[in-house]
Amino acid sequence: MGRALTELREEKAIVTRKATLMLKRSSGNETLAEIAELGRLVTRAEDLNKQINAMKRATGEDAPEPTFNGPESRAAYKGLFGIFLRKGLQGMGDSALELFRGLAASEARAMGVAGGDSSAVGFWVPAQYNDAVVSAMRSYSPLLGLATDAATATGAPYRWPLDNDVNGADAEAAIISENSDNAGASSADVEGVSVAVLGAYKYSTKVVKVTYELLQDAFSGFEEYLKGRFAVRLARGITKAATKGSGTGEPLGFLNDSRVRQVTSGATGSVTPADVAALLGAVDAAYAASPSATFFATQDTLTSMRAAVASGSGLPLFPSLQFGDRLLGKPVHVLPYMEEIGAGARTLAFGDWSRLVYRHAPLTVTRFSERYVENGVTGFLGILRADTQLVIPPEAGSPAVKDYPVAVLVQKS
Repeated sequence: MGRALTELREEKAIVTRKATLMLKRSSGNETLAEIAELGRLVTRAEDLNKQINAMKRATGEDAPEPTFNGPESRAAYKGLFGIFLRKGLQGMGDSALELFRGLAASEARAMGVAGGDSSAVGFWVPAQYNDAVVSAMRSYSPLLGLATDAATATGAPYRWPLDNDVNGADAEAAIISENSDNAGASSADVEGVSVAVLGAYKYSTKVVKVTYELLQDAFSGFEEYLKGRFAVRLARGITKAATKGSGTGEPLGFLNDSRVRQVTSGATGSVTPADVAALLGAVDAAYAASPSATFFATQDTLTSMRAAVASGSGLPLFPSLQFGDRLLGKPVHVLPYMEEIGAGARTLAFGDWSRLVYRHAPLTVTRFSERYVENGVTGFLGILRADTQLVIPPEAGSPAVKDYPVAVLVQKS
C-alpha cells in the first residue's frame, strides 16, 4: 500500500508539473490540440488524486490532498484566466473548464470572498492581475497614489479610526520617572476618537471592445493592454468622485466637503504668491510636513501660473514652477477635476493626501462572447467596488480646535 501510494504521488507530481508548465507558458492562443493535451493532463492528475485520497481513507487518513498545491494552483489559475480572456469558456475544453471553475473558487476563498464566478458578477481575477490593475491605477492618478490604500475582501462597511492626535501636550511622548505610573505626566487618552465608515460603490469600466482579429492574432501583450484600459478608466472615475463627488449615490469629493478649510483668494482671475502662502499656512503644520503633502491644480491653472510675471521686473511669480513642479518646496500635481481660474472657482488644493482613504474590493471581469458578435468584437467588462473618503479628525479640546489636513483655494467672487 505504501509503495503504491508513493508511486501514485510521483506520477501525479510529474503530470501536474507538466500541466503547470504549459499554463505558465500560456499566451492564450493555444491550439485545440494544445488545449486537448492540457485537458488530458488535468484529467489524469485528477484521476491520480482520487486514487491517492481513496488509499488515504482506507488507511484512516481523512484529510484529502488537493490536485494542485498552492503555488501550482495560483500559476494554473493565472494561465487558465489568460485562456479565458482569449477564447472564452467555450474554447477551454471540458477538463480545463472544470479546473478553471474550481480554481476560481479557490482563488476567491484565498482572497476572502465567497464564490468563484456567476453570470452576474464574472470571474474574480488572479491576485497578481488584481494587484497590477490597482498599482497601475495609482500610477495614472497621483491622488490615488498618495491616498492610503485599504484593500478589502468584500464591499461590507469598512470602519476607519479617527483621532485628533496632532497638537497639544497630550499628543506627544513624555519622560516619566522610575517609580511613576505608566500613564506619565498626563493620563489623557487620544482626544476625539471616532470612526469613519467607508462603503463600496460599484464602478464599471464600461465594456472594452476587442476585435476578433486582435484576439486571434499572436498578440502577447493583450493581457497588459486590457489591464491598462481597466486601470485608466477606473482611475479616472474614482479620482473624479474623490475630487468633486456630491456624496449622494457617490463618494463625497473633497471640493464639496464642508470640513475642508477654504481660503479665499485676493484675486478673481489669477493665483498670487500670497494665495499659495495662505493656502499652505491654512493646513496644520504636522500635516503640511507629511511626505504626502502636495498641491493639486488643473493643467491650465498651472500653465497660467507659470506664465505669470511680476509687473515692472517681468520676473516669474512662481520660478519654482519653471524648473520643476514645486510650490514653496512642496510637489505639485495635475488633477483635471479641479476647477479652472474664475470667480468663485476652487482652483488650488493643498494637504496631506494620506488622509484620503481609498478602499477597494477585488476586481471581477466578465467576457461577452456573443453580445457584440454582429460587430465582430468581444467585450470585456471590469467591475470594482470602491470608496474614497477624506478622514478628517473631529474637533477636540476646550475651546474646540480644528486641525485641518486639507485646504482649498477659492477665487474671489
